[in-house]
Amino acid sequence: LANAEYILRTRAGWGSPEARQQARAMLTLLRAWQVTGDRRFREGAKRYLDLEYQAKHVVDWRRGAYIQPTYENWRCISAGLNSMYAANIYEYYRLTGDVDAAQMVVAIADSVYAESMLPQEEGLGSFLFYVRYSRGAWYYTQMALLFHLAYDLTEDRRFLRFVIVRTDSLNV
Repeated sequence: LANAEYILRTRAGWGSPEARQQARAMLTLLRAWQVTGDRRFREGAKRYLDLEYQAKHVVDWRRGAYIQPTYENWRCISAGLNSMYAANIYEYYRLTGDVDAAQMVVAIADSVYAESMLPQEEGLGSFLFYVRYSRGAWYYTQMALLFHLAYDLTEDRRFLRFVIVRTDSLNV
């Protein structure tokens, strides 16, 4: 709760060019809201879903997801970080029924699917954890969750089919 209060006071992570900064603060506020019922925490969590702000500053809607400025001259969709962020947005949707949040989860899943999961050479970029992943990259489990969430929201079998194929290849 002390962390949640700190986040409310400082707006920690809000507007950060990094998805993990938004995701972690949002999750902390959601948990504090669940425990206390204090509306301030819910409103604080919603701030991290401010679609107007996000579209102007950190989300590339042409590509459909949170763009990670990895290096000054290279901005990519980090599948793992977007998956982490989308999981918290999905939880916000489940707790509030906010349809904009559900649509954002699907947009992120679509972009991760298109940019990170196309056929690829094994192991290309696995040491970086983005944009392409080897079958052993630990972000695969986060992406599997993202695609399960997208399937839950849309019943689009493309997402479910991807999860079955990818997690089966990990021998888990």
